[in-house]
Amino acid sequence: VWGYGDKILERGFAALTIDGPGQSESLVRGVKVTADNFADAGRACMAWVDTRKDIDQDRIGVFGRSFGSYAATVFANAIADRLRGVVVGLPCFEPGFTKIFEEASPTYKHRFMFMAGYEYDEPGFDKFIQNFDLRSRVGNLRCPFMVLGGELDELAPVKDVFEVCKNVPGPVEI
Repeated sequence: VWGYGDKILERGFAALTIDGPGQSESLVRGVKVTADNFADAGRACMAWVDTRKDIDQDRIGVFGRSFGSYAATVFANAIADRLRGVVVGLPCFEPGFTKIFEEASPTYKHRFMFMAGYEYDEPGFDKFIQNFDLRSRVGNLRCPFMVLGGELDELAPVKDVFEVCKNVPGPVEI
């Protein structure tokens, strides 16, 4: 969320951004990323939103892009009954993230190893990351779900977007 010129804020929306598990302040506090703990973050955020009288409780959405597409999907699945919709972009839906971690810049994998607490254990990380699979983590998404991506994205195979979206019980737009 930009302080000036943010299109969300300019339209009168409230916006909450977080350092999720494995990111920035969360990592400093010892909270590492796992395949599922963005669900805990989603529930914690909703508990906080519920304390706010200035938020319309019936008009809440979730957005994430790049790895945030994975995180936002897990996050939203945990609180889907409270959401009007979910939009993700530049989707990272490939189970195990092979393309991005094995074929792209090594910095992606090294950063994520650090976020997960495997910075010195690549074989352990390679086993750990195989559990990152959205196909089994979208069963509660009955609200509208939109995925913005493209078939030429070399880091996010579009076939994986379709595989994940086949398991979403609500309306999907790709």
